[in-house]
Amino acid sequence: MIDEGASFGRRMQGTVVTALQAARLSSEEIVERARRSTGLTNLGTTGFVGRLHTMVEAAAVHPGLDAAGLQVLAEELESLVSLRLRFEHDRQAEPAIASQRIERPVIVAGTPRSGTTLLHALLAEDPAGRPPRAWEVMHPSPPPSLASADDPRRERVARMLKDWCLVAPGMFVAHPYWDEWADALMECESLLTLDLHNTYPAWFPRTPAIDFSPTAADPTRYHWHRAVLQQLQWGGPDRHWVLKGVNHQFSLDLLLETYPDASVVWIHRHPVQIFASLMELMAVLIEGHSRRAVDRRTIGPLFLERWGDGLMHGLTKPEVDDPRVCHLLYADFITDPAAAIRALYERMGRDFSDEHDRRIRTWLASPSNRPNRHGTFHYDLQWFGITPAQLEKRFAEYVDRFQIPA
Repeated sequence: MIDEGASFGRRMQGTVVTALQAARLSSEEIVERARRSTGLTNLGTTGFVGRLHTMVEAAAVHPGLDAAGLQVLAEELESLVSLRLRFEHDRQAEPAIASQRIERPVIVAGTPRSGTTLLHALLAEDPAGRPPRAWEVMHPSPPPSLASADDPRRERVARMLKDWCLVAPGMFVAHPYWDEWADALMECESLLTLDLHNTYPAWFPRTPAIDFSPTAADPTRYHWHRAVLQQLQWGGPDRHWVLKGVNHQFSLDLLLETYPDASVVWIHRHPVQIFASLMELMAVLIEGHSRRAVDRRTIGPLFLERWGDGLMHGLTKPEVDDPRVCHLLYADFITDPAAAIRALYERMGRDFSDEHDRRIRTWLASPSNRPNRHGTFHYDLQWFGITPAQLEKRFAEYVDRFQIPA
């Protein structure tokens, strides 16, 4: 998320010392409390403890966090550390988890608001596929494939997500798929939070500011990504993973190095169509967690620069033209989703079953899946002081590269 430091800066005066004092206590004490409550000690060797310490230091000077906010963050981090301790205990107790093979995953990539969620949902209708669900990603221990239908983790995560949607109610309108609650499909970015490679907001429903990440991109993050999939997969039926991440297109080299037999589907929609929606979504999220209005004309250009730089950097990767990466135009996909997915399966060398086709069409016809079922999400580029001409100029190379229709 975008740090709205300038607008929050005045609130910092008089609270910095208190925040720093609280933060000095937190990193070690958060870990110690989690260890006492679980009776476990091992947090693995992925650098998690270092990222936790870095995150706490960032929180100490975060303009949106006072002492009360830091206390809430400490509680939510303690819960996350406890989950991490249980995760590592599972892998120690059952070494076969770490030997699980993640074979031929289907991975959706693309900028948020470009159709990634719909594509993910329809790919997940494949009876031979398996998407990650909210309850198992956010409570992966013990291995979810062994869980019963009434596992209490489902209700726990449902309550957590409902609390989060109350904090940022506009998210529910913009992304109605959260109404599946515990069974909501999860992005790959959420898997990485358990190793603190990012701070996926649904993990922190009560923290009054989450616009920081503890580290820059770490090339080992896909090793952790695979470890989570191994945990979720162990003991379950033999099905391929159906995944989605809105940052994968920036790191195709690392993604394909980790999953050499993967099929990546990068969906492309014209920037003029997606960026007003994307920036308003981020503004709603910031306002929900910061409890105050944001200056859209300030965050708009910053957000555009961030995503623009990332996207253009991603285009320099030779893996963009790798045959394992299938490029899909949103315009083609939305015209006939079932036909588009059938064509994708042919390109990927996979069998597209009649049952998958039937499920896609049933899903699309269901009123419970209407995109505006919780209201209409309103947005406008003018709110952010950005014009279509600016977007066309900024992303001309990208649009030309993939022949994206306006």
